[in-house]
Amino acid sequence: MTVRLVCDLPPSENNPRNSEGAFLRAPSGEILFAYSAYHGTNGNDHAACNIKMIRSTDEGESWSEPEMIATAAFFGTENIMSVSALTLTDGALAFYFLIKENDGTSTLGRSVSRDGGMTFTPERTVWDVPPAYYVINNDRLVRISDGRIVAPAAYYPAYKTKYGIYNPAITVLLISDDDGTTFHMHPNARLAHSDHINLQYGLQEPGIIELSPGETWVWMRTGAMYQYESRSFDNLQSFTLPEPSVFTSPDSPMQVTRLGDGSLVAVYNPVPNYNGK
Repeated sequence: MTVRLVCDLPPSENNPRNSEGAFLRAPSGEILFAYSAYHGTNGNDHAACNIKMIRSTDEGESWSEPEMIATAAFFGTENIMSVSALTLTDGALAFYFLIKENDGTSTLGRSVSRDGGMTFTPERTVWDVPPAYYVINNDRLVRISDGRIVAPAAYYPAYKTKYGIYNPAITVLLISDDDGTTFHMHPNARLAHSDHINLQYGLQEPGIIELSPGETWVWMRTGAMYQYESRSFDNLQSFTLPEPSVFTSPDSPMQVTRLGDGSLVAVYNPVPNYNGK
């Protein structure tokens, strides 16, 4: 297999970081890629950030100049980031992203195209979940076979500072029954580590994939030298106790995706202890 670099979005003056993106295929065949585009001089996670998009009309061989599809200012805040992508049931294209609110909580917004990807309009989702700080990584929203959209999130219920990260994360599933317009917390999907396991930061940056209709697999970043996992065999009604998976890892995220032939690919760092970063 030959690997080629077809696009580079390096940092530059007043653009210190480009990261956390997701792809969509437009009806025209164009490939759309939206991502977190930081501006100003600071590239940390909570610095000023908008959502930009590039497009390719030749199967990824070349890419357009970035275009803005959502600004944090539209939502009255400084930072929106971590893009996920979905095609809605009516054919609209939607890029979802985390909104970091001024009070230290976070919610979910989206930018929607109803003209095949030509133009995008930002809007808030209806956020029917307890106020807290949530972390939803990029490319994490999925639609399962019964039509529901699932957003796996790391939930920090006791936000004592602006960003509320001083308690162990609980993995939760945020569910939309109306094609991504409204999200609520699944009442049975609150995954925490068992009391006898000391995970300082809890179960972080989760992902989810449906293995077969009714059977889902959730994985979670931890500081315990493994990705932890939990499974549901009854269409998200109940979950196994989170435990170490076969995937060794430092405290860094993993992503799993399904290829066109049905096989799964996991991308992760397999070295849990190493010297340096």
